[in-house]
Amino acid sequence: MTQVISLKAGDINFIWDAAPAAAAQLRDAGYSLIVNVGTRQSIGGDTANPNSIWADQRIREAVEYAIDKDAICAGPGMGLYKPLYEVSLTGSSDYNTSLTPKKYDPSKAKQL
Repeated sequence: MTQVISLKAGDINFIWDAAPAAAAQLRDAGYSLIVNVGTRQSIGGDTANPNSIWADQRIREAVEYAIDKDAICAGPGMGLYKPLYEVSLTGSSDYNTSLTPKKYDPSKAKQL
């Protein structure tokens, strides 16, 4: 809140790493945003351990289908984030455009 007030008052010239709510407020007020590709949030499990639930590919796929990434990016992410459907970031040299995204599908998750 202090950053937004200071920027609007002209006391500062930019905000580095603004919280999504602050960035969305400034965007909606007509300020320019520069959005850089950031870090990823991911769930990882011990796939090498045969006793781990993560060793079962169906479990990993079920979790992928059970998470509504679009809603998370639109809601808490205030439309500033983009969902990822693979480990590599969109635009990186190792991004695989031939993969079919596993979008939110709770019935498919339950089926798996």
